[in-house]
Amino acid sequence: MRDDNKSPISPFKTLLEVPANVAFRIESASQAVRDLGYYALLGLHVGGFARVLAKHPERQPRFIELELENELISLPASLAAQIRVSPICAS
Repeated sequence: MRDDNKSPISPFKTLLEVPANVAFRIESASQAVRDLGYYALLGLHVGGFARVLAKHPERQPRFIELELENELISLPASLAAQIRVSPICAS
């Protein structure tokens, strides 16, 4: 069995788990997130790109600041935990 914990950024983590200032591709979102059309209009959708700018507070965050395709939004931590992402690899 492989130990993927050696990599600082392993595929398919949630937005709440990923480090700041790294670009990620949105792989999936829960039905609760998809039902909130406001976020989808801003770019929070499967196949979109996101970058975590900050978590507030840093320990046990209640919300996160995101950059989504040229939009800046605040997202509750409960929703961020329901969005799976993978890192964008530079070629």
